[in-house]
Amino acid sequence: YHPNLPVNADILDWQRHTDPTKPTTAVLFYRSHWLSGNTAFVDALLESLEAQGLNAIGVFSASLRQHTPHDNVNGEAVERFPVAFSLLLNRNGLPLVDVLVNTISFAMGDVNPNGATLSTWSAAGLEALNVPVLQAITSGATRWSWEGASRGLNPLDTAMNVAMPEFDGRIITVPVSFKAPQGDNGIVHYEPVPDRVRQVAKQAARLAVLRRKPNHEKRIAFMLTNSTGKAQSIGSAVGLDAPASLMHVFAAMQQAGYHIENLPPDGDTLMQNLIDRCSYDEIVLTEAQLANTVGQVPAETYQGYFDTLPKNQQSGMARQWGAAPGEAYVHEDHIALAGLEFGNVFVGLQPPRGYGMDPDEIYHTPALPPPHNYHALYRWLRDEWQADAICSYGQARHPRMATGQGRGTLSGVLPGYIFG
Repeated sequence: YHPNLPVNADILDWQRHTDPTKPTTAVLFYRSHWLSGNTAFVDALLESLEAQGLNAIGVFSASLRQHTPHDNVNGEAVERFPVAFSLLLNRNGLPLVDVLVNTISFAMGDVNPNGATLSTWSAAGLEALNVPVLQAITSGATRWSWEGASRGLNPLDTAMNVAMPEFDGRIITVPVSFKAPQGDNGIVHYEPVPDRVRQVAKQAARLAVLRRKPNHEKRIAFMLTNSTGKAQSIGSAVGLDAPASLMHVFAAMQQAGYHIENLPPDGDTLMQNLIDRCSYDEIVLTEAQLANTVGQVPAETYQGYFDTLPKNQQSGMARQWGAAPGEAYVHEDHIALAGLEFGNVFVGLQPPRGYGMDPDEIYHTPALPPPHNYHALYRWLRDEWQADAICSYGQARHPRMATGQGRGTLSGVLPGYIFG
């Protein structure tokens, strides 16, 4: 399906419609929406994806569930891919797309009530595609109810479009449409939310570019959690030796062709080097360390970052933390950002989510705006260091939730974060 292609268009028409030099994405949606003409949200996604420089085509299907096994010409039992997936593979079984944007709800299999596994589920379709699958949420609620709810999506939408799709390993994004009246005839349709549609399209574009980018050119940031801002809590996690694990990841990345250099010999040395260079622990932090940080955002540059935020976010941050650039970790008119650089890898410490108040309130108040230095770090990673992806290590606490109204600069992706 594409609004600019005839109703009886086939794969050849699609191929003539696309530019082979551009990455390609497909938008999966329910066949019932096509039959009823409820495609405004699909058209908006396709238009926004194309505006990002991608080929985009819609594919409708009754379901993503695996078809019943059948016999091939040799009498051997094989499992067919769902029709939607088979359309996205060429004759050699290679994917025709770089990214898949899915709006179909639920998981591909059934939840096993006797354990935390899925039954009657086959990953063959997803394995054959081998591309990122973004779950674009089409809410069954109204936009006003979502905007007015502190938790964002209601429990039903969360179950159908977040919790269950995660069983397939889909990357949860944001709501792109809500139910709204279509004229005065009492009929409702899925009305797209333009800025959320653009967010998903930007995320798909970045993933498509990342998929085609050689590993040695990719720039990856690893953020170690540091919830209390104390040196002893860096990378803290239940059951995970974060620095030791990170060293194993670096070794695997080097084997895969990533450009990583000047690594310390072990995880303990890595942690000591991080603390010695600069940490957010004011007990051990020195003026010399603040002056010698890898990341430095001049106050004037940060003011430009701050000015691009929505007015309500600006006022909330200024009310809580003072005028930009704030007071936390500001040294000689620049914001200091803790971390170390190893070629195309950056290992950073996540700044504290606040200061000068009850620690429990800092980490358990959903509406608390991030401090200026917190915002500065992620803008610096995107705009200055030019990270392709961020992987969080430890028990991450980010200021957005996939199920909420998160309008931050980061978009969720497994296993880390991809800038949108």
